[in-house]
Amino acid sequence: MKKFHYALIDGSSLTYYPSGHLAVCQSYSDLPWGGVYTNIFSNLPNQVILGTFTPFGCGSISFPNSQVISVMFNQDGGMVISKKGNIIREWMWPSKGKLDPVEIWVNKFITVKIAGRFAITLVYKWHPQSIRLSLAPVKCKPFPPQLPEAPFPDVSPIPSEARELLFKVYKIKCEQMKCTTQDKDE
Repeated sequence: MKKFHYALIDGSSLTYYPSGHLAVCQSYSDLPWGGVYTNIFSNLPNQVILGTFTPFGCGSISFPNSQVISVMFNQDGGMVISKKGNIIREWMWPSKGKLDPVEIWVNKFITVKIAGRFAITLVYKWHPQSIRLSLAPVKCKPFPPQLPEAPFPDVSPIPSEARELLFKVYKIKCEQMKCTTQDKDE
């Protein structure tokens, strides 16, 4: 019998392609709130990572045989991107109700379904077996620690006026980059 799926009590697991190559690896995070890191691999001798997901709600999937990201999301929302790099769909996680589901075909064995912030599922099918693995963050738990508001002791604080000016310049640069990107896509 070929290997299919092995799981440990902490939530770590390994799922294999019929070829024997590793398809999905979920590793326990050991973060205070739990959860797993997940990587999806290609079914090739020189395997590449097709998708990666964190226990605090960030993830991405790339197109097979490409370095173009097809979907990515974080704690705020996400987007689906075409092979040409155009944004097909963007969303913010709804505070109430459900997201109009997003389904991403990774390869002939793996599909990822996104129905909400805490409803992200990997579906692996290898006839006649199938398995569903959660890619969602652990619900109602804190996100990764943020950097402290206070500056580090050996660094001089930036005056608020300078910080505001830097932020304005940053916003202008972002707008310029957005316009440049839109011009290239057209």
